[in-house]
Amino acid sequence: MEDDYTRPRERERKLKSNARRKGNWTARRWSKSKAGNSYLNTPDYNLTVFRNSGRSQGWWSIVVTNRVTLAKQDGHKKFATEDEAKSSAFDALLWAEEHLR
Repeated sequence: MEDDYTRPRERERKLKSNARRKGNWTARRWSKSKAGNSYLNTPDYNLTVFRNSGRSQGWWSIVVTNRVTLAKQDGHKKFATEDEAKSSAFDALLWAEEHLR
C-alpha cells in the first residue's frame, strides 16, 4: 500500500482515460497516403500501417513517428491483416507517449 494518495489517483485517472480512448479507437477514420499506406495523425504522433512483403505473402506492420521531434520507431510485431495492425496501433501509441520523445 502507498501512503501517497496522489499517485494512485493519477494512475486510476490514466487507466480510465486510456480505456475510454481505446473504446473510441475503432471509430477513428484512417487516411491513405500516396504510397497506399493507412495512416492516422494524432496531435503529437503519426501512426502508419503498411504491408511488408516477405518471402511468403508478407505481413502488416506499424511505424510511430513523433510529429514534433520526428523520432521514429518501427514496430517489431507482425500482423496477418491490416485491421489487426490498426487495432494494435493504439498500444503502439500508448508506448510512444511514454517512450518516444
